[in-house]
Amino acid sequence: MKIELMKLLSHNIKDIELLKNLIKISELYSNDDLNLIINILKECNFNEDVCRIFAECYDDTINLNDKIELIKEFKKYNYNKYEYQIIMDAQMFDNMSLDEKIKLIKLSNKSGSNKFAYYKIKFMEILDECNYNEYVYKIIFNSKVREKRSLDDIIRLIHAFKNCDCNYCAYQIVVDEYMLENRTVDEQVILMQKLKENNYSKEVSETEIDAEILETKTFSEQLILIDSLKKEQANEKSTHINNINKINSITELQKYFDKLEENHGSKADIKLDTKVLNYKANKKKDKK
Repeated sequence: MKIELMKLLSHNIKDIELLKNLIKISELYSNDDLNLIINILKECNFNEDVCRIFAECYDDTINLNDKIELIKEFKKYNYNKYEYQIIMDAQMFDNMSLDEKIKLIKLSNKSGSNKFAYYKIKFMEILDECNYNEYVYKIIFNSKVREKRSLDDIIRLIHAFKNCDCNYCAYQIVVDEYMLENRTVDEQVILMQKLKENNYSKEVSETEIDAEILETKTFSEQLILIDSLKKEQANEKSTHINNINKINSITELQKYFDKLEENHGSKADIKLDTKVLNYKANKKKDKK
């Protein structure tokens, strides 16, 4: 590396080990590539994480051009720390079979773009779309999920999870060890849909991730159990006053009145101690 470039780096990078690493890796690049790297570092105001992507990203599926593409995405997301961890993740493709890797290499050659970098960029986009939800981040880096599901499957599961309002019970469906072992991706998605249809009911959630049910029951049998829970809950009785006490908003109270009218008719005289259907109230309060 030219002395003028080393001096430039030394005036802009405060971490001595990072500076040394950048100087060492310069030997791997042509002068043109090195000038390109320096110009990108200047554009990024010598952001420390950008420097580390060049100096310390050891993923052998990612070349210099891919790093440059990833840095463009990284800059777009304001150098978010979670996006940085996706870029630096050298284990993302470890669980791919040789056939899958060969397929990606062939697709890369055909399209002229690295499909390995594509997946990193895809996960960066998803994280941003989900407002850096901690459960989405955990799904992306979950070793058991990576072991049992392809990257395309993980992307599909995250979209299904997002559709379930990033609910914790839905997260359990994605990452549960017995679920990953005994259910397919399609079945996981259906279970998340069922959970949402049942307003994230605790009873439904427990039935969906019960280890014994997952190991001893077929998927169809599990769905029958979930549907029977729904019927039991529909037939459950409560008093009018108990239902009212559970409700925290005018909107929710109006929904309850609609449900009463549907079951008893608008002319029914409902007393506080009248036995009516148990109303499952939404916990959220009206926004002011």
